[in-house]
Parts: sequence; C-alpha cells; structure tokens
Amino acid sequence: MHVNRMLMWVLLIAGIVPLGWRVGAIAQTRAPEGSKSLAWGLTDAVHRIFPDEPYAGPMGNEWQIDAARNEYESCQLVLIAGSEDVRMAEVRARAFEGPAGVEIPASATTVRLVRTARVNDREWPDPLPEAYPIDIQQGALQTYWITVHVPADASAGVYRSTVAVSTMSRENGGAVEIPLQLRVRDFDVPTVSRYQMVGATPDLGRQYHIAHWLGGVLLRPKGVKMTLDEHDDLQLDFEAFDRNVEQELARGVRELSLGLAYTGAGGFHRDSFDFRAHEDGRVFLATDDPTGTPGSRRVWLCPVDRDDPDADTPEIRKARKYFTQYLSQIYEHLEAKGWTSHFSVYGADEPHGPKWPEPLKRYFALIKQIAPKLRIMITYSPTDRFGPHVDVGCIMMNHLGPETIRTARKHGQELWCYSCGDLNNPALTIPHDAIKVRLWHWLQEKWHIRRTLLWQTVIGGDRFIDPGIDGKGDGQIFWRQGPGRFFPGIRAELLRDGIEDREYLRTLRELTSALSAKKTGGDVKEGLLARARQLAEVPDGLVETQFKMTGDVGRLLERRDRIADTIERLQRALDEDS
Repeated sequence: MHVNRMLMWVLLIAGIVPLGWRVGAIAQTRAPEGSKSLAWGLTDAVHRIFPDEPYAGPMGNEWQIDAARNEYESCQLVLIAGSEDVRMAEVRARAFEGPAGVEIPASATTVRLVRTARVNDREWPDPLPEAYPIDIQQGALQTYWITVHVPADASAGVYRSTVAVSTMSRENGGAVEIPLQLRVRDFDVPTVSRYQMVGATPDLGRQYHIAHWLGGVLLRPKGVKMTLDEHDDLQLDFEAFDRNVEQELARGVRELSLGLAYTGAGGFHRDSFDFRAHEDGRVFLATDDPTGTPGSRRVWLCPVDRDDPDADTPEIRKARKYFTQYLSQIYEHLEAKGWTSHFSVYGADEPHGPKWPEPLKRYFALIKQIAPKLRIMITYSPTDRFGPHVDVGCIMMNHLGPETIRTARKHGQELWCYSCGDLNNPALTIPHDAIKVRLWHWLQEKWHIRRTLLWQTVIGGDRFIDPGIDGKGDGQIFWRQGPGRFFPGIRAELLRDGIEDREYLRTLRELTSALSAKKTGGDVKEGLLARARQLAEVPDGLVETQFKMTGDVGRLLERRDRIADTIERLQRALDEDS
C-alpha cells in the first residue's frame, strides 16, 4: 500500500495525473543524470505533505518565491524514489542572481529536512532540523523546507537560483540543479514585527517575531540577583538583568514581563514567591536550590494569604516587607533606566473559581501602590471581578468575539489572546490545519488584537513520538536537539508568515493614508485608493470567525499577492507625486 501511494506521487510529478498548477510553475520532470528512479517537485509552504499519503495540491518542477525585503518566505521541495533506494549526498541552495548582476548570497537560504512526529498513531510533518544526508527508500519520499531571508538592501526584481541535489547511489548517482526563482518586492517588512508574539523561547525565536519574556513568563525577571543584608532587608543587583534587557531592546523588543504570577493554570503559583536564603546572604528561587541545603532558610515573598486575604500575621507582614522591597527596587530601577513602559506584570494565569477574586484584588492593589505605572496582565476574559487594576486581559481564542471586545473597552483593558489545547480553534497543536495556523494572525488583525501569547514554546527532549506536554505539541513550536540546541517546527514558520502577512496589511493602510492626503490626483488615484481600502480589510471569505476560516490555500496566497501588488502601486504613485 505504501509503495502504491508513492507510485501515485510519481505519476503526479510526471504529469500523468492532472494537477492544479500555481501560476508560473512549469510542468516538467527532471532527474539526476543517469537516474532511473528519482523524481522531484516543488510546492508552497502551506500545504502539508504526508510521507505515506498522496498529495493533490499544486506542484511544479520550477517555483517562484515571492517576498518583500527583510521577509522570510519558504517553499517545499519533494524528492521521490521510484524503483530503487536513493543514497542522498546533499541538498544545497546556491546564490540568487538578479537584475544587473546583483546577487543574493547562498547564506540567505536555509534548507531544512521535513521530519514527522507521531501523534495519535499518525505521522505529521512538523520538525524542521537543518538538512543532512538522509537516504530515501524505494517508493518513499522526503520533503525539504527551503526558506529565503531576503536581505534588507536587496533590489526589487526577479532573481534566479538553483537547488543542487546530489546522490551517491551506484545505480542512480549524479546531480541535478533544480530551478528556483525569487521575486523581491519593492517594499520592506520590519526586522521586529509590530505584532510580535510574546513567550518564553530559545534564541531561535528571535527570527520568528517572538519577544522573549524575561523570567520564563511566570517567574521572577531573569538576571535580578538578591541578597539579605545584616538588617534582614532584601538588596537587589541588576547587572545581569540590565544586560538581558539591553540585548532585547537592541533588537527591537518592546514587550517584556516581570512574571510574578499569583496563580498558574488555575492553582496557586508558589514558585513566584518561594526563595531560599544562604549563610552568605544570597537568595535563590526555591526551585534552583534543593531543599535541605545546609544553612539555607526560606524567604517567603507572597504578600497576600490565598486562604485569608485579611490575614495580618507576623509571617504575612514579613512576606509583605520582602515583596515591597523586591518590587519597589525593580520599579525604581526601571524608572531610572526609562524602561517602565516596556514591562508588565503577569499577575495571574487562568484564575478560575470563586476563591481567587479577593486575594487577587489585594495583590493587584499592592502592585499598583508600589509600582503605579506597571501594567498588570492576566490570562482571563475582560472583567472587573479582580478589581480595577487589571490592564490587559489575555483570552483563549474561543472567547474572542464582539462581546469580549465590548467588555474590554468598558473596563479600559487591552485585549490579547492565546491558544491552549484542542479546545481552541485555531489551535497550535501539531495535527491542526496548517492554513489555519497561518491565518491565526489574519484573525488577530480582523479583531484588532495587538499581542498574542505563546504559553509554552519548546518541546522538551528529542522525542518525535507523542511529543510535548499533551502528546500533541500544544503551542510548543520549537524542538529541542540536545542541550541548548533548537530548531523550528512547521507551525513556527506558519506563524511567522502570518505575522508578515499582517505587516503587509499595515503597510498597505499606511501608504493608503499617505496617498489619500495628497491633494493632486484623479480617477486613477481614486480607483487605486478604493482598491487599497478594500484589500486592507480581512474578508469573511478568508476569516469570518475563529470557527469559520477558509481551507483554500490558493485563495490566501492570491490575496497576499494582490496586497503586495497594490503596495507597490501605491508607492509608485507617491513617488510620482513627490
């Protein structure tokens, strides 16, 4: 059955079975010189290609990637072994040659293997390690993910390159140069998106428009060192913290978190407040200091008793003293550095149930008393049940809608959102529809959501079987490859593409406003403006609600191409009028 399915693939590539071709794709088959079994094809980066199932999407033997300056854009190369096993040697992208001999170096292109993860006894394409030789058995296929990062100074125009595929098999050894084109648009996307997501990510996340929340989202800010002086007062050292913040700000990050969550996943989050003090005065988070270390004692910072918010015991008074010293020094330091506007407190995570409103009201009131300019974010629908001090309500995607937006405005709260588990649509689990992951940010645009939260981004360990906390990689869009080494999943790529789509829409609106302000013009100008305003809206045909999204990849890519065409026309009109 497996071989029959792969033979269907070979028939598809050879053109014996009809395909829907993307504009510009050339229907022809090529293979390494002397090869009798290796066939190949190229397709977009939104369709999923399963290793043991026939594929009926667009496919060609030449492909054109379309991207703005500074944008990442990808396609997929599929290699199919027919009658023989194929020993692979290398798949390597060459430099792009453009107008007037201008070149985009080979280093701008990354080639990754598309590996699969087993979820619910099915192999799902997702892990994307950098390419290495991997043999292809008779009747099987291997997909490669090819990503071009267009240089910020690239000239607009069409560039041509090839992807070199070489094999070492005795019967089918040789090499082939697979044509690949790149159309560079005459506009830019920002290095750090204005709609960057927030979450705890490895360094790799910086390429994916994700702001790394210092402190692991919920806990204390990374790099703040604490000691107890001879008066039993907390003293903070910010040297390492400052290096971390300066590094983030230098690359454009403007959304950072202090953590300090009172609840986590609906339960009390003791790790925000539980520390250990040593004989030399150093203070460590309890999870960093094994219980029973000689000479250590507990330093408890929780200023409000979860069971009795009115409690005023010696223990609570001491904890409130520590917490006040801790947060006040952080706040004073942020104010002195001019960083306060970049920071928020992740005040509570999913505080469901009747027992949390009272302690959280007291906790948030104390935070505002100590640090009045710090925003407080909670992962809960907009409400006043936790008092007047919540600034940001971050909600599950399923709760997104007109009523939620009206409630947020009523209480003066900014609205963020996040996905968590299969309960949400769209979800960020591995088996979810690829096109809906890319449309995630089109939905944010439609509902004017500024930030999205990635609650967990890394799959621990090297397992490709039942991965992640829930066995489905819920929100975990990066894979771990040994200590300190990570690589993306397809979902990370699709989320980045969706953010860059959203930047297209922002650029379109900005240029439309600029051209509209020009006093000269006529019917041509008004027609262009009317078209631009229509394209700046997210149509119901693409995304109506989180439960009504298109499954038509061609419709999405065609809309993106029309927006890019109109951006270039607007820019030309502005240049001509200047």
